This record gives sequence, structure tokens and C-alpha cells, in this order.
Amino acid sequence: MSGPEMLLRAIGKIDPALIQAAEMMGRSKHRVSRRLTSVLIAAAILLALSITAYAIANYTDFFEKVFGGPDAGAQSYDLLVDHWNEDGSRDTMEIITEGEPVDQDTAQKVLDGSVSAPHTSITVGDYTCTVENVTMAENGMGVLTYSVENPNGLPEVHVFDETVKNFNFADDSSETDVAGGGLRGIPMFSAPENWDDPMVDNISFLVTVTDTRLEAKAYIALFGDIGCPESLNVYFFQDEGEQYRLTVPLPEPAEEIELTGPDGWAASISPMGLAIMSPEEIGGDYESGNITVHYTNSDEYVVTSSEPYVKNSPVSCINESGTARYVFNRLIDPAEVSSVTVQVQSYITDELKDLTFTK
Repeated sequence: MSGPEMLLRAIGKIDPALIQAAEMMGRSKHRVSRRLTSVLIAAAILLALSITAYAIANYTDFFEKVFGGPDAGAQSYDLLVDHWNEDGSRDTMEIITEGEPVDQDTAQKVLDGSVSAPHTSITVGDYTCTVENVTMAENGMGVLTYSVENPNGLPEVHVFDETVKNFNFADDSSETDVAGGGLRGIPMFSAPENWDDPMVDNISFLVTVTDTRLEAKAYIALFGDIGCPESLNVYFFQDEGEQYRLTVPLPEPAEEIELTGPDGWAASISPMGLAIMSPEEIGGDYESGNITVHYTNSDEYVVTSSEPYVKNSPVSCINESGTARYVFNRLIDPAEVSSVTVQVQSYITDELKDLTFTK
């Protein structure tokens, strides 16, 4: 194998015809051929570097938006609770969230092939709503970014809390002049009609907003028990007719790792979240309390805890068969997880149990 061919093969992802041409020129004794060979190699190096740089940078912004940018860290906010004081004021509870900057190398490794940019849009009246990027995991959890645009102006955006950026459109958004019904405050998701359970739990957070364009991220958890569908239905408008349905193709899901628990309990963990499966005799008659992910290097990731009230799961849900899902507010590498501890409580007996799930 000639020097030019070895170099081109080492670079990788180069057209075989290019390698063959370089090999042929490498055999030539003419100075002109050697010069052409040098030029060809230099061009191939630049091409390979540009391909590599694009592959690494392609979803960099997406990863930071949904899993944590450079300024991610611990923060707190007050959540209103269903308790009123004698003076008529409503009590609040302090909620702590603990984000961390995403590691781009880890994101590239664990989500390789599991992120897509469908840029699928629906236009109604002056509004164009687009799903920008999406990623999903085998255990039914994922996150996507979307935008809502109107060159004539958006309805007023109401941010519930500046810390976590919960948002909605102003209360009169249902009167927005959109055929078939008003623009939803946040989109509604569902799995295809032939799926085992079409329900999808979700929450949206504001990323950026101007007078004419809004960008947001949505964390989603499926209710079904048979993995991920090939697409999701998204409704940005109040009318849920077929003409208002945006069908978003999903990428190949990121892999999950199965975990084993005691007494028939099981779990799976993916880069985006944790699924807990109860024994058949319990089903959905329980709730989970403190959840902690333990890493092989002895670090810990507290997903939820009660004292203090830590909530690092933007979406959680449980279906009738007893599968509970907790979407993470950060990206993890399941290969680095040693165990997960979960506190569960029975709705029937009020019994508390501490469960440990291991690989």
C-alpha cells in the first residue's frame, strides 16, 4: 500500500475512487504527478477535517439547549401549593434544580445516530410551527426543540417563572385569528393511533422569544410499554383534526440498559431517563419518592428527593401497568452507572420500601 493510500485510509470517510487515484499517482515518477498527489492529499485532509468538525458541531447547540449549557448549575424557585393561609395568601414550596453543563463528547457517544433534524413544519394562517431537533431513547423518553413564527407578531408570552422558563401564551390566545381554533400555549403530543398507549406526557420550557419568533424545548415521556414508535403526532393548534396534525419522524432510539431489582421489580436506564416496572400484582398502585443514580466512580445524581425538595426530572408519569418514567434534566452515560436506588410507597398499604436496581 502506497504512502498516499495509507494516509487517505487513516483519515477515513474518503471516496474509494479518491484512494485509487492517489495510489496511481503515487506510482508515477514524474514531478508533476507527485505535486498533484500532494495537492490531492491536502484536499482530502481538509475534506476529512471538515466532515469531522461538522459531525461534532452539528448538534452542539441542541445538546446545550436541552441538556445544559455552560452556565447550567443549581438554582431554586417557589412553587405554589394547594394550601391557603388565613389572610388568603397561597403557600409556596422551594424547589431546587441541579443542572450541569453537557459533556459534548459523551453526548456524541451515547446519542450517536439517535438525533435527527426533521425540520417538519405546519402552517396555519400566518403561523408556522416547526419541530427542529429531536432525540428519543428505547425506554420511551426524549426531548425536542420547536419554534413558532408569525411575521405579523405572536400573542403575548407569559413566563410563569424566570428560573425554569415555564411559559404559555396570554389567556386570550384562543381568540387568535387562526383557522379552526387558537394557537395552543404549548403543543400536545401523541403516539400513532395504532400504538399500545397513545398518551404522551410533556412539558415545555422557553428558550428564546422575539415579537415574531419563539423557540422552546419539550421533554416528553411515553405511556406505552412497547418501546418507541417511528413517529409522534404534534398538535400546535386547538383543533385536533387531521389537517392540524404534524407527524414527526423519530430517529433510531438511544439504547437502554436493563436493571434488576428485588421482589420482581425491574428498571431500565437510558441517556435521557429512568423507567421503573413494578411486579404485576402491584401495577400502578404506588408512587416513587427519592431516586438517586450511583456511578461507578462513586459520584451520584439525585433525580428527586423530598428534603430538601430536589426535582431534576422535568417530566414523570406512571401508567396502569405500573411503568413509571422519569425524564432527566441532564444527559448521562448509562455505561457509567453502577446502581439506582428508589424509594416507593404503596397507595394501598402506605408501606415504604427502598429498592436498589443493579445491572
